[in-house]
Amino acid sequence: MKKTYERPMMISEEFRANEYVATCASTGAPKYECIYEEDSVFVRCVEEIVEHFGPGVVGKDGELHRKALADIVFHNEEELKCLNAIVHPAVETYIREWIQKERENGTKIFFLENALLLELKHDELFCDEIWYIYANDETRMKRLKLARGYSEQKTEAIFRAQRSKEEFMEKCDRVIDNSRSFEETCVQLLHVLDKL
Repeated sequence: MKKTYERPMMISEEFRANEYVATCASTGAPKYECIYEEDSVFVRCVEEIVEHFGPGVVGKDGELHRKALADIVFHNEEELKCLNAIVHPAVETYIREWIQKERENGTKIFFLENALLLELKHDELFCDEIWYIYANDETRMKRLKLARGYSEQKTEAIFRAQRSKEEFMEKCDRVIDNSRSFEETCVQLLHVLDKL
């Protein structure tokens, strides 16, 4: 019997889980109306972020310059704490608003993309299941270099600051290997979605 979820499923990942889920859901899986990406919350915090970190973290287009911001916070623990203090409360507020809106629209299954679910305790606050979408370190490094222009040194620093794969494995309900092709990842997701 398929479950009806009252709270979101949590996805923790390194590389655009929402794109995989959205694409798979559009290629034959049952309809999952709501895909959430926490990056959008930064839009709500831009003014406060600029007030603290300065105009250098905003591009000419007015958008947040994530690489410039990352260069600051990944080398300064106090600045990272300041950024988290700005962003994390906004994330939680946004999630609650988003869930309520989708419930009113009749959505039954929610997906949240979140790389800090254990640190923020969002698994306890919001979720019925935790999915861990991961890639091996070599693949993650290549993707971060391609997508964000990160150096090997910076990528290694990011890896060191994150929890280990083993820690996530202990907490998660389902595991998706995102180390290979887009199509192979979609096959895994379709298999899981078909069982819900």
